[in-house]
Amino acid sequence: MVVYLDLDDENYVTGYGSDDGDAKLDLPKDHKFFDSVVEAWKYVDGELIFDEERYSKIIDDKEKENSKLTPEEINEMAILELAMVISEMKGGK
Repeated sequence: MVVYLDLDDENYVTGYGSDDGDAKLDLPKDHKFFDSVVEAWKYVDGELIFDEERYSKIIDDKEKENSKLTPEEINEMAILELAMVISEMKGGK
């Protein structure tokens, strides 16, 4: 399967498609590239090399991003805390 790779300044893959890219590569349809985080692959001398360290960093960054609270969640927590404070001020009633 012919894929065209989009690459960053260090030759790491930023995306791929079926036409037009920074590099052209013929890969088997069952290549691990298609079932993984493509940004963890580097194009070197006409081949794709998987960078385990980069993969780990990408996964860690995504987990951190997903664990951030949305503004709505922050507001919900603040409202609950305020309700608890008001309840305590009224003697827990």
